[in-house]
Formats: sequence, structure tokens, C-alpha cells
Amino acid sequence: MTESADGRRRRRRVTGVAVPLSILLGSLLVWQSSQAAYSATTNSAVNTWNSGSVTNITNTMTGGVNWTVSNIRPDSTDTTIAYPFAPDNVYTGETRCVEVVYTGGAAKIRMYATLGGNAALQGALIVKVDRGTGATNSACASYTTAADVYNTLGTAAGGVLSGFPATFNSSSGTEWTVTGNDSAWYRISWLMPAGTGNASSGQSATATFTWEAQVN
Repeated sequence: MTESADGRRRRRRVTGVAVPLSILLGSLLVWQSSQAAYSATTNSAVNTWNSGSVTNITNTMTGGVNWTVSNIRPDSTDTTIAYPFAPDNVYTGETRCVEVVYTGGAAKIRMYATLGGNAALQGALIVKVDRGTGATNSACASYTTAADVYNTLGTAAGGVLSGFPATFNSSSGTEWTVTGNDSAWYRISWLMPAGTGNASSGQSATATFTWEAQVN
């Protein structure tokens, strides 16, 4: 039986539609199988890390000079610094107070010194530092002590300028712990003690005190 021209055209149309339909059906089956799996998840709460901050630390002598004393000499009687401290005069010893103001988060603040000049004079000068509150000026009016920072009662280098802590890590004994913005007064005294020998005569020594804050 001979197929008519119309029949051949209808068969071509059916065949041409069959391939796209098979692709579509296959895609639907894949989509349905991917959606059929059961699953469950659980998430933690949002984790957040905020770094601590050291905003600022200043002192009331910043940019100024605490002491420039010429012709220092041994005191006539004093060999240690004890309060009330009354050396012969400003050429044998003196006391100053400086306020340290901290702005920031919880931190530890330590005091250390950078020294220069003659080692014999550094080893002869006695230094005492304590921390407190209430001072109203650099002369320590109304000051109340709260803690020793560096005193003259230690042995070996302790109490002399040459033994003062030289870095943050070496000055843990001077530590002042703060929980936020705070301020404190530091009372610094020096003395050329009675009986000091001639090795320190005619020499010069310097000290730059540093207060450093690091977050806990």
C-alpha cells in the first residue's frame, strides 16, 4: 500500500515532536528525584570577634622635662627614700607626681625606663616609684599612695636607677590593671644617697620613663 503525501507529512511532524518531549520528560524525572531526598540542618548562633582596643595613653608631663638638675651631690644623711621624704635640697633628691590618663578597653599598663649616660651614676642614684590617687599637682599635694611600683628596699640592683625595668615584658611588677578609661598618679622620687663614692662624680645620666598599655 502506497503511503499518501499527507500521511508522510503527519509522520514527520509526530517524529519531530517526539525527541523534545523525551528530553523534557527526562529533565522532569531528574528534578523530581533531586527533590525527593529528605534532609535536615542545624546552625549555630552568629559568631562574632571584636578586637580589644588601646585608644590613647597620656601623661601630664608629655613633651616636657621632669628634671634637669646640675651639680647633684650626695645627701648629708639620707641613704633611702622614705616618706615624708626630706632630702637636703633639690641637688640631693626630689619628688614629683605625674598623672597617667588611659582611654580604651581592659588593659594592663606597665612602666619602664630608657636609660642613657654614665653607668656609675645610674648605679648610684636611688629611685622610688609608687602609684596612687588624689594628687592635685606635680608637687604631689593631697596624694595618697596605693601600690609600690619600684622601691628602694630591694636587693642588688633593685632601687637604683640602673635596675629600673627596661621593657614592657621586664616590668610586670609595675603593672596597673584597668577595665576601661581610667587615670592614676605616679609619685617618682630620686636621691643621691649619703656615702656615694667618687666614681659617679662629674658624670651625667638620663632616664625617659614610659607607660605602655597592652590589651589583656
